[in-house]
Amino acid sequence: MEHKDIIVMATQNGALAMDRADDFGTLEKGKFANLIILEKDPGIDVSNFRSISHVKRTGVLSEIDNSNEQYRK
Repeated sequence: MEHKDIIVMATQNGALAMDRADDFGTLEKGKFANLIILEKDPGIDVSNFRSISHVKRTGVLSEIDNSNEQYRK
């Protein structure tokens, strides 16, 4: 399985499985979106999902302190 397929499976396909594709699962106007911002490309190596620098959840952007894995605002 390609790395990009894992991302689609976890997002778009997850929303489809929950019958919530109208609400989330893809980045589109009018949909809910919690985001993670990564320092490294997960398309190169799926373990790069661990390189989270920021999280945007319910409209609040938080920086991640990777030294102890706690949120910083």
